[in-house]
Amino acid sequence: MGTKKGKKSSSLNEVGGYKVLPVEVSDTGVVHYLYFRQHSSNKEDILKPSDRTIFMTNLPADTTERDVRRLFQGVARIARVIFHGVVGQDVIKTAAADARMMSELASAMAD
Repeated sequence: MGTKKGKKSSSLNEVGGYKVLPVEVSDTGVVHYLYFRQHSSNKEDILKPSDRTIFMTNLPADTTERDVRRLFQGVARIARVIFHGVVGQDVIKTAAADARMMSELASAMAD
């Protein structure tokens, strides 16, 4: 994605319940708009707590986990990034990451 954050402002615009985050594509200078809101689900998921999880949309197709981490660098701690509905998504790798996260949570709760 090769992005840089737009100019800092005190508040972001909101559209349809989503915050609008303008991101400048560094190699072209074009501004791309990402939309995000607090994640919510009908069922509780320990790996995606609603009070610490966001849902983002309108990410460019070539966005990587590294891009997302860079976007939030210095603003928020990113524990993990999940892309849903991605063609060619490595299901085994995702399941292994889920198992690792569950193990870490269990260890933390036992301490």
